[in-house]
Amino acid sequence: MYLSINKVSKIIKKNQILNQVDFSVKKNSIFGIIGNNGAGKSTLLKIIATVTPTTQGTVTLDEKKVLQEDKSVQRRISYFIDHLPPENDLTGEEYVVIYLTYKGINDIKSILKREWPFSMEAHRHKKIKTYSQGMKQKLGIIAATIGQQELIILDEPHNSLDPRSTIQLREYLKQLISGGSTIILTSHTLTEITTVCDNVLVLEKGNIKGILQNNELENLEQLL
Repeated sequence: MYLSINKVSKIIKKNQILNQVDFSVKKNSIFGIIGNNGAGKSTLLKIIATVTPTTQGTVTLDEKKVLQEDKSVQRRISYFIDHLPPENDLTGEEYVVIYLTYKGINDIKSILKREWPFSMEAHRHKKIKTYSQGMKQKLGIIAATIGQQELIILDEPHNSLDPRSTIQLREYLKQLISGGSTIILTSHTLTEITTVCDNVLVLEKGNIKGILQNNELENLEQLL
């Protein structure tokens, strides 16, 4: 299996955030994670993205352990988790360059030639401090996806998006999959989870409550 999460547990200040979480993700698929606030979704994404370590268990990508100190694996993973781009004098494009540089991406010049999605092309040279909340959300998504890394992790990408941008995001995710990426995302929006995802994991208080295939997603509400 392309990505395997193997009996992952996380304890923070004696609190069990994740408990023996175990699942796998197929290559070139969109894998959704859903659950109430405090279920452990963001912590799980941070572990997969190598932002935070596990207390127990392992994550493997193509059978290679995903470790914080392994830069070769880190370069294959991009993420937008927990926070919007900061309000400062950087332009949108400058922020993207900083992110790509941080991730160790080499062909930044060619990546910058790509057109930005979500009607953001006209705003790439404007300062982030002039952006609306929705535009900052789009910029965070663009920074995490424009390099077309193998594994893309998006935490609540639908937040602050208007209906048109939400529809554009659906199509954009499909393009990323067609380009060879695999996507893991969380969302509070049931419609979007069931529309775009091939599989959905339901997380409750750090435990897996169920994993549904695409043809079973009509039963998702019963697990929440």
